[in-house]
Formats: sequence, C-alpha cells, structure tokens
Amino acid sequence: MEMLALLAYVLHATLIAAYPSGAPNRACPGLLPLHRGTAPQGTNAPYRIGVSSLQYAPNMPITVTIHANDQSLPFMAFLLQARVKGNNSTSVGQFSQPPVSTKLLTCFSSGDSITHSSAQPRVMLQMTWMPPTRDMGQIEILGTVAQSKQIYFGVLSSGALSFSGSSSPPAGTSAPNPEGTAEGAGMGGAATSPYTTVVTTLLSAALMTSCTLLMR
Repeated sequence: MEMLALLAYVLHATLIAAYPSGAPNRACPGLLPLHRGTAPQGTNAPYRIGVSSLQYAPNMPITVTIHANDQSLPFMAFLLQARVKGNNSTSVGQFSQPPVSTKLLTCFSSGDSITHSSAQPRVMLQMTWMPPTRDMGQIEILGTVAQSKQIYFGVLSSGALSFSGSSSPPAGTSAPNPEGTAEGAGMGGAATSPYTTVVTTLLSAALMTSCTLLMR
C-alpha cells in the first residue's frame, strides 16, 4: 500500500510539473502541446467536446463541455479555441467566466482561448463561449485534451456551428397585423365597414316608420 501511495504521489507531482499553469501561448497556432518526443494519440479519443447549441447568434452564450467517455480516464489538461471552419489562421468569439482551476488565454485576441490553470483530474468541465456579433460562417470549437504529459488527444472538434439570426420580434413589441385585418376586431370577429353601418341605420328607420303607419 505504501508503494502504491508513493507511486500515485510521484505521478501526480509529474503531471503538475508538466502542466503548472496551463498551455503556453506558443501552443496557440496548432492547439497542441509542444512536449519533446510526444505526439497526439492516433486512436479514438476517450474525450469529446460538446456544445449546448449547433447554432450561434449575437449575445447568445453557448456552453462548451469537455466530457470523459470513461470516468476511469479523467483528463488533466486542455486548450480550447473557436475558429471558422477551414480557417486556422485566426480565432472567433471569446470565452468568459472561466471555471475554477481554469483561465482565459489570449492567443489571437483577448480571451479567445481557455486552458487549465492547475492540473486536476476531471471527467467533465463546462465553460461559457460568446460567439461573434456577425455571421462568420460555420464555426468549430477546437482543442486538445491531455490525460498526461505523454498521452493527449487533438485536435478535437465540437462539430460545426451555423449562424442563426433571430426572427422573433424584440421583447416588448408585437408582430404587425396581417394585411387586411382591422385593428380592434376583437376575439377574431370581422370588422364592420362604414357602408354596412349606413345601410343598417336606413333599414332601421324605414322599419320604424312602417310600424308607426300600421298603428294609426
């Protein structure tokens, strides 16, 4: 038991030494660790990047989640960034309100990336990403998730997010009435035209005159 405890301590200390304060800025272009003698794993990743919506719009925060498919394989480190699909030269949007033990990273613009700030085993982590204020085409949340210094998986993708402009009227306003529908018709009833009112009045007057003559 003492030997196992010592081994666990050494392993944890090694991981902390490998990831003391998150990914460095030099990892930004490729979104991969720059550890000597290592390379991304070629097998299916035991981790995935999920998003709360596959559509983005201005001022609509999106929750980005790193999941471990197997809880016995927690991840220790990560680096995430959003990019236009097929364009690796720049980032889009920005992350906000980083969770505990994470921090924002400035790669191409302020807060455009997020990484760990200390090495802690996790099986799930949720973050908030704010999309750009205009249509940038399809966007992917990309990144690398590391199990240890030697074992990491990347570059992983959330899948493509498409722009969706809101078609709903702003809060506090009502949709315009359909053409030909009168204001104030009420409960779905048809509006009364001036011509109908005049005819009804004349018919009522004629009927009253006839009744008066018959009663004489």
